[in-house]
Amino acid sequence: MVAGIAAIIGGLSAACILEKGNPFIIYQIYGVCGLFVSVAALFIPKRLEEDQETIEGQLGVTVRSLSDEMKHNFDIIYNCLKIKEMNHSLSFFTLIGFTVPRFDDFLYYYKTGPAGFS
Repeated sequence: MVAGIAAIIGGLSAACILEKGNPFIIYQIYGVCGLFVSVAALFIPKRLEEDQETIEGQLGVTVRSLSDEMKHNFDIIYNCLKIKEMNHSLSFFTLIGFTVPRFDDFLYYYKTGPAGFS
């Protein structure tokens, strides 16, 4: 419920900001905020990681490192691609992505106008 309310508030505030501001600058600010979050994540204190290990023991859950999580995710993807139906679906969506233009894409203008593809 909180996530839904936050989405509504975020959507309304984004609409107001984009209506009055330059979208290019808004996207730059959004990107810089993501960069700030990434940099802040690098400075998480070691104490919090130790607390996490204690919580893992109490709850019986395991938290993987980034490299372990990436390996786990790629293993899942690799195992899914071994399934014939998944390969057919992936092939279909890849081909449709290459052959059917999407006019609702916000980059459509830049793909056709200034880039000279029109």
